[in-house]
Amino acid sequence: MKLIVKSGNILTPAELLYNNKIHERSYYPQIGSLFNWLFTEYGVDKINEMYTLC
Repeated sequence: MKLIVKSGNILTPAELLYNNKIHERSYYPQIGSLFNWLFTEYGVDKINEMYTLC
């Protein structure tokens, strides 16, 4: 992520959500930051479990 910040290739939340042509090496580090921002901004009361963890 630090390399992406240094290079100035930070994408906006709209770009991350709606642009399907982003390379995986750029998308995955940045989507984690987007989720952190969403949790901080809007809070999380409950996370629904999608799969049972063994």
